[in-house]
Amino acid sequence: MSAPVPAAEVYTAGGEDRAATPLKRAAQWAGTALVSLFDASGASAPAMTDIVIRLALDGTEVRRFEPADMEDVEAILEMVERDLATLDAVDFADAWLD
Repeated sequence: MSAPVPAAEVYTAGGEDRAATPLKRAAQWAGTALVSLFDASGASAPAMTDIVIRLALDGTEVRRFEPADMEDVEAILEMVERDLATLDAVDFADAWLD
């Protein structure tokens, strides 16, 4: 029986800019700036970053998360990176890939 393959040898994960036209991106940044100026509630800025899991071999995208805000971006990325470092490839796929 062969040893399990570490997930980090099979998959990579990271944040990638959310696809948007230049005009839409400018509007998102302006909206984020306005919210941060006038919102004292401490709400997180809207996310403009997706978390993407890819095959390490060829970069094929296997899962994309579209978090609602920057707190979610950080939380999801932290969980994915922890599991990449600690799980084998099969357990990682069971946990993160639909």
